[in-house]
Amino acid sequence: MNIIFWLFSAMGFLFLMWLFIGGVIIKMQLDNNLESKRAVIIDRFYSIRQTNYFSYVFYVDTVMYEGSGWFYPESDVFGVGDSIEIVYCTLDPTNNEPKREYRSHSILKP
Repeated sequence: MNIIFWLFSAMGFLFLMWLFIGGVIIKMQLDNNLESKRAVIIDRFYSIRQTNYFSYVFYVDTVMYEGSGWFYPESDVFGVGDSIEIVYCTLDPTNNEPKREYRSHSILKP
């Protein structure tokens, strides 16, 4: 019984480390290959666990990519069809986020 407990504990720890390291690698990839662009807000506003989100689309070389960001109903005044500034990874545009949520201290390319 003790062996099973330690085996599952080790597997759980390795899984959590894999998630953490994967998140760090994705963030570093965005930091090192950053580009900014305008995106258009689409008609998908939704909530998950009392947190509001909005969706947007943008194009890189005629390929459409989608992303999402936090929506603050008390202060945000944008709606469907408005454009926002986003940042994305030039190597993997699916790795993107609104510029206002980008928390790195790296300097954006003009």
